[in-house]
Order: sequence, then C-alpha cells, then structure tokens
Amino acid sequence: MDAMAEIRQTFFEECAEQLAELEAGLLAIENGEADSDTVNAVFRAVHSIKGGAGAFCLDDLVHFAHVFETTLDEMRTGRLDSSEKVVKIMLRSADALADLVTAARDGGTADAERNAGLIDELKGLVALAKGEEPPAPSAPGTAGAAAADGPVYDDGMGDFDFTPVAVDLSDLMGIGGDNRFRIVFKPSPRMYAKANEANRVLRDVYALGEAKVSCNTSEVPLLTAIDPEGAYLTFTIELSTAEPEEKVREVFEFVEFDCDLSIEAIADSQDGEIEADDPDIADILARIRAAPDEEPAPEHAAEPGDKAAAEARQPEPESEPEHAKAAAQPAKAAAPSAPSAAKAEAGGDGKGAGPPRRSVSTSNASTASSISSANW
Repeated sequence: MDAMAEIRQTFFEECAEQLAELEAGLLAIENGEADSDTVNAVFRAVHSIKGGAGAFCLDDLVHFAHVFETTLDEMRTGRLDSSEKVVKIMLRSADALADLVTAARDGGTADAERNAGLIDELKGLVALAKGEEPPAPSAPGTAGAAAADGPVYDDGMGDFDFTPVAVDLSDLMGIGGDNRFRIVFKPSPRMYAKANEANRVLRDVYALGEAKVSCNTSEVPLLTAIDPEGAYLTFTIELSTAEPEEKVREVFEFVEFDCDLSIEAIADSQDGEIEADDPDIADILARIRAAPDEEPAPEHAAEPGDKAAAEARQPEPESEPEHAKAAAQPAKAAAPSAPSAAKAEAGGDGKGAGPPRRSVSTSNASTASSISSANW
C-alpha cells in the first residue's frame, strides 16, 4: 500500500469515529442535553469530515457536509433552537452523511435526490435562524449540480461576510509643526510574533502631528506562496510635527529591534527655490545649492605664446646711431629693461620656478652691456 492510499484509509477510519460521535451527540440533544460541549462536539465532527474530504476532492461529501455544518453553527451560536423538528432533520442528515462517506470509500453512489431534499431543509433552518425567507427548493433532477460545477473549498470562514470599510484617521492626528520627518518602517515577522501590531505604531505617529502614510505591497507574494506568519509590508510616513526627533523615535522604542527603521529629518525649502519630485532633478538641484560661490574668471589672460606672437608682429625699430647706443648703455646697466626685470623676478624663465634673480650693475659699460644682453 502506497503512502497516499494509507492516508486515505486513515481518513475513512477517522470518519467512522466522527460519525459515531455525531450520532451520539445528536441523540443527547434530542434527550434534552443540548449543552455547549455537546453541540460543539457535534459541530466539530461534521467539520472534520468536511476538511478531510476536501483534501481528497470528494465533492459530493464536501458540499453536503458544508451545508450541514452551517446549520449546526446556527445552533451553536444560539440562533437556532434544538427543537424536536430541528433535531430530527439533523439525525436524517447524519444518516445521509454516513451514506456519502461509505460511497466515497467504496466507490459507490448515494441517493442524490434524498440528499438534495435534506440540503433544502437544512438551508431552510439557516434562513429561519436568520429571520429570512427559506430558499426555493431544488428542481427535480438537479441533485449534485452544485458539486458538478466544481469542488467546494473551505476557507475556514463559514458564512462570514466581509466588506472593506474606509477608515478616516484624521481625528487621531495631532497638530502639525515646523519639524518634518520621513520615516520608513518595515515590520519583521518577529514583531508580529510578539503580539505587536503595526497599526498601533502608526496611530502613535499620527498623534505627533500631521502624517501621510503610504504602504508598499510589492513584496507580497501570491496567495499560494504566502507565509501566514510572514511580514511583507513597508510603510513610508511623511510627518510634520512640533516634536523633536527624540519624541518620534520614542514611538518605535518597543519595536526598534524587530523592524527595519529609518527616520530622516527633512530640511525646510528656502523661499523661491524650485522643488522637484523627480529624484534626478532633485539631486541636480541639491548639488547646485551645495556648490560654493565662485568669482567669475577674467575675460582673457594672455599666454606666453600669445605675448611672443604679439612681439613678433611689432615692427622693427629703426637703427640708432652708434653714439646714441653708447650713451644708452650706462642707463641700461643702471636700470634693467622691464622684460628682463619681470623675468628675473619670476625666476629667470618666466614660469615662476626658482628664486628671484638680483640685478647686476657696474661702472664698466662693456660688462653692463654683456650682462644686459645675457638677461635679454
């Protein structure tokens, strides 16, 4: 026998035990022992059979057990009295459930028309408990049609209906202030395991001032892969408050080791500045604001090569008489020409390298002339 066949056999053995407990409980209720323990035991018996049948895709059994279970739940909550009429319908339903278990185990068929009639009666009891009109009876020949449409899966919610409701949290907000913070809060599974709740943290943040919360759900996996004890949501909070950063951090003190948390102060923008939502534009603006003020560069600075070219373009001076040249030599020796002095101060090569050179003067005209020529 393979593992699956062994599990299936175990399931039917447990069904026999559950059916015995179901019948014993219903007989006790019929005898006036409708205490909560007995009613709960009867409900659990049908619920267990339905859960196991769903694992093996026994659709007829699942469908009938679901309607039977729903009726027992009305009795368990006290909305349906355990009257004689009600108990007799449930005893007949227990017999039909046993026949369905036998048919599923042995590969036979159950009385579909009888089961459809019992389903109508059970639904009528549920409608009676809720104060509603009983549903129309099933048309002849349609028994098992619901199961034929596909398997009925149990979501564990019974007949509980849920409708999302929008909640306005503006009344929970405090008074805004000049301090602005951006908070990124990602709970971990440890936080929820310790019975902490993200909504309570968010309410405490709202109490500090004006807050805007956005929730990132991009990490939520498909339902088939979701971990019931996992944590997939990240909350981003824009907070405006009069409180300092220390007060903001106090809100997260009891969960700070069980979450990913960042709290960043947002500087107030200056008047007249352009704000940008785009991250790239915001980065460019930030770098422009952070750049130091620089003095404007001069329009044009003459390069050594430019100076040489300009000098080359100057016309050659007319030759002077020899006696004028001789008279000019002492003056040159006493005061070197402007270009020579500039080159001497710049280090001799005009590039600023080396110590400044000293000018040399002498009474000897020929020596002065040689030195002056060397400086040129």
